[in-house]
Amino acid sequence: MEEIELKEKKVSHAIFQFLFPFSLLEGKEDDTANKLKENGYEWFRLDKLEKEDDYYGKYEIDHEDLENYYLPFTNRILFPKKEDGKGFQRYTKALGMKSTFKAPSYSAEFVIHSVDIFICPYQIGLLNVRLDLLNESELTYSEILDFGAKFRIMEEKNSITSVLCNGQSFEHVQEYIFECVIPDIKEYMSYKSEKSAYFESFPFFEDNRLYVQALISLDDDITEEDVYRLGNLDGFFQDKPYISTHNKEFVHSFIQEKAYTRWAPYTYILPESSGFFILTKQTGTELTRIANSFYGEFYYGLILTLFHKIVLLKLENNYSEIRIEQDTKKVEKLIHAINAFSSNYFFFELATQSEGRDIFVKLRDRFRVELLYEDTRNTLESLYQYQDNFTSKQSSSLLQILTLYSVITGIFGMNLMVENLDKDINWTSAFGSLSFYEYIALFVIVSGVAISVFLSIRYIAIWYMDKQERKKWRKQIEYPNTK
Repeated sequence: MEEIELKEKKVSHAIFQFLFPFSLLEGKEDDTANKLKENGYEWFRLDKLEKEDDYYGKYEIDHEDLENYYLPFTNRILFPKKEDGKGFQRYTKALGMKSTFKAPSYSAEFVIHSVDIFICPYQIGLLNVRLDLLNESELTYSEILDFGAKFRIMEEKNSITSVLCNGQSFEHVQEYIFECVIPDIKEYMSYKSEKSAYFESFPFFEDNRLYVQALISLDDDITEEDVYRLGNLDGFFQDKPYISTHNKEFVHSFIQEKAYTRWAPYTYILPESSGFFILTKQTGTELTRIANSFYGEFYYGLILTLFHKIVLLKLENNYSEIRIEQDTKKVEKLIHAINAFSSNYFFFELATQSEGRDIFVKLRDRFRVELLYEDTRNTLESLYQYQDNFTSKQSSSLLQILTLYSVITGIFGMNLMVENLDKDINWTSAFGSLSFYEYIALFVIVSGVAISVFLSIRYIAIWYMDKQERKKWRKQIEYPNTK
């Protein structure tokens, strides 16, 4: 078996985006949006062409090309035309904040160009930190990979890194992001687990690491080992380049299966479960074109796929917490949520171009979106079956009660007392002269009328409450803002 030999390489450019999904407080979507706008965030619209180069350092995205890249029904979700419309509401703020990442064997200076916060349906928020390494010419490829691997860890028990910003030192990335970069959002995040945890506001989430989107340009030729190391963020160990395998054949099969090699050997795209990676040796205008796609088409594809994964995990988690015999309303709400997701937000086809479709298919496969969706559809079928059985049982019981009253009333009430109802009745003497069977008939008639009135009122009340609840569910699921 051929041994893997690694040599250090120089990097001409390295840019990162770190994505953080979180849970919004229910009903606080409008307050969140208002707070963000008060603090300098702008609602993102494709028709604001003057913003094409405001948030991405020296790069820009073409809004018209971005819209044409996706299919129309996908555009309606990704780029809603109204702030209170259905879809992802993006709020962006340009920062230009310079900071320094301190590791035991190197320091990495970087600038945060801008921050995005998406207010999404299902009380889901997505936060994105967009940064550019400033001294990539001094950092080796291994050190840049190590930076990506360490920066994505929100909190470590025994941290060996720190971030310096505005004279302050933060031991954990979590503290740096929520105290220095984006202090505006903390009060609107849902804490359902440990108070010190953010990812645990999703009790079903995998770990406490950020999702990474990285574009790295090398000065040297790209090898399969370089691509593998980027996909796994294998930095260095004991000041030497590190790779998490010793099998060269394994690396080759990994690249063949998971990497998109249409533009190899110059550019490799690797959609992975931990993020979305691009490794290239292109320079000049070609690198600019790749970076524009990195910030535009690929970014939104990752956002949408990550949203699909989170919602499907959330629906499965909600199903596991339901006491199906008692939580009938929760069952109805879950059925509504699954149907709304399937009809409004889940699309098998996203992009209009063939390379976009191929890349996003790989990304969805790495995120296991299709498998999660099949599980959710099976859950929906189980819920429908239970609801049908429960409704049938309720209807059968009610029908038996009403049939019983009709029969008894026909036997007793109509035959014994109805003829007395067409004339004036002295109720005092009438009650005193009734026989035992007439008392039974009177009770049946009065209770039957009372039950009918009660059922009618109950039906109207349930109908009104259901209507209000479904309106509330629709606002929560389809329209994250309710202005």
